[in-house]
Amino acid sequence: YLAETYEHQGYPFLLGKDVLERASIEQWLRNEEHAFDPPSRALFCHIAFPFHDEDDDNNEDINREKRKLEEVLEVYEQRLGESNYLAGNKFTLADLVHLPGTHHVITSDKFAYLYDTRKNVQKWWNRISARDSWQQVLRDMRTMEEEHKKEEHDRQQQQQQWQTEQLPQFGFRDIHISHQQQEGTKSQTVLVAPPSTGTIITSIPPAPQDDGNTSEPKPSSPIQRNQGGFF
Repeated sequence: YLAETYEHQGYPFLLGKDVLERASIEQWLRNEEHAFDPPSRALFCHIAFPFHDEDDDNNEDINREKRKLEEVLEVYEQRLGESNYLAGNKFTLADLVHLPGTHHVITSDKFAYLYDTRKNVQKWWNRISARDSWQQVLRDMRTMEEEHKKEEHDRQQQQQQWQTEQLPQFGFRDIHISHQQQEGTKSQTVLVAPPSTGTIITSIPPAPQDDGNTSEPKPSSPIQRNQGGFF
């Protein structure tokens, strides 16, 4: 869409100069989408999100994706022995779409040999990756990565500073427990041997009296349990 919309701005040959070149470019675009991109993307994900306890040599999934990419690169090796670029001798959209995926694979220590061991593919990559527009993309990527790292570093520092300032306010506090007991609040239970009638009397202590009241404390009412029930 962008290449068609801005066809007369910037680089003029992204879609070719005639119908025949356009058809060749479309063919390579389909090849990139269905043959090159899936294994290349799988290897990139493995680079970006590796399993620390994983052995690449014995990983069947990774080995399968490497074989797929090698088959594609063998086709490229043959084609690039006939022309400088995939769709002819001019840089086109067919080459451009390979830049992101190839960059992450070829700059890794694990999979760079897939390109380095193929002379024509390596020359092709050196040509397309040296273009000023792609070099500007890489500079922008590095700038964004540095900004992200700086933001992450600042965020961690702010979090540590907040913890240093705030945690003492929420630290452990001494809890004082008073062992004093309020007078008159301690309950007592007196067990009396049951009389012959089978009545059990439980004494409940009197409630605390005011200092100004000199009246005699009223005896507590007994709770009686007769054989017939509660009264």
